[in-house]
Parts: sequence; C-alpha cells; structure tokens
Amino acid sequence: ERVNTMQALASKWGNYSDDTELIDALKAIPFVPQWKQELNGYWECNWEAEARLPSSLFNWQNIGLMSALQGTNLPAYTVPPLMRSAEWSGFLSTLGLQNDLDKEGFIRVVSDIEKAGVEIENNNESNAVDHAAIAMRGRRVLRYIKEGDRLSSLFDHELAKRTGKIAFVPVNYPVKVENGGFVEYESRVVSFEKTMSSSNGTLAFTVLPVVEDDII
Repeated sequence: ERVNTMQALASKWGNYSDDTELIDALKAIPFVPQWKQELNGYWECNWEAEARLPSSLFNWQNIGLMSALQGTNLPAYTVPPLMRSAEWSGFLSTLGLQNDLDKEGFIRVVSDIEKAGVEIENNNESNAVDHAAIAMRGRRVLRYIKEGDRLSSLFDHELAKRTGKIAFVPVNYPVKVENGGFVEYESRVVSFEKTMSSSNGTLAFTVLPVVEDDII
C-alpha cells in the first residue's frame, strides 16, 4: 500500500518537488521493499520483510557501482526493478537515493563482506570456491574505489583507520607448504593490517597472506 501511495506521488512529483516540509517527512518513511533475484532471472519482492529508506540504497543507474556490487547480495543495496522507471528516479533521488559510495556506504559494504566471510569460515561444508566468491566481492569493490578519483575523495585518515580492521581484502592465503618449498594458496578475505604486498610475499608466506597487485 505504501508503494502504491508513493508511486502516485512519484507520477506527479513535479507538483510537489519544491515542498521541503513534505520532502523531509517522506525521507523518514521506509517504503522500499526488500527483494531477491532468482537464478533464472526472475525477481520477487518480500512484502513481509521490513521496508527500507531510499537513503539506505544506491542508484541502479550507476553501472560501475552495480558491477562492483553484483551477485546475490545486490538486492540488499538497490530498489527492486518495479521502482526503476523514469518517474521513480527523480522521486527517489530527492528522498536521498545514493548515487555513489560515501564513507558510511563503503563501511557498510565492506562490513557485509566481512560478515559473509565469517559465515563461510564457520561453515564446515564450505570449500575453496565459496571463499573465492567472497574474495571476488572484496576485489570488485576495491577495484571500483581505485578507479577515477574515488580514493582521494573518499579516504581520509579516519576512514583508513576504520577499514584497516575490517576483513574484506582479497588475498592469496598460504594454506600448505610442500617439500621443495612449494606454497599452496587459496583466496581469502582478511583485514589490511594483516596483509603484505606481493613484492614481499616470498619473505612472509608462512606468516602473512599476500595482497594481489591489481588492488594495491
């Protein structure tokens, strides 16, 4: 019902877009339904789950960010397809839909990766493929941040200090050393403070996991 009401507003938003009091009131109303994407391409909303604020979600029109967040977890960060029309776009943007990652958005995304990594680590049935999937999530986000001017605009000392302790960094993790010194690695996620660059990896493979060059 809330979605229908908001859709009616969105279709006539040009009549109300200058009403700051209405905008402030609408910003506080969670109405965006949670949804999930099926493997066959179909999607569905979960109307029973707690609705979300537009300001907690990212703009689906940012193709680069959507690529960085791709996967089964993408619906957690976006509005469902039924709310992606032109009339919805301006309405949701006015209510705070995020066009890109800000500091808190970045913390949220990488913390979700850390949480998923812990769940995989604690699952006795998980395997190297599961760990690699989580590591790929971290790699895509870091590559996205590395592009353009996002590093300088997003990171400061405080954010670096906070993210340095979050386990979302994809690494080659040493899991076995065989005769002759051959080291077997697997993909994992760890925090930055527990890593070493690949140029020094051979000196510390028994102690620290190695960060790949493409995200340094």
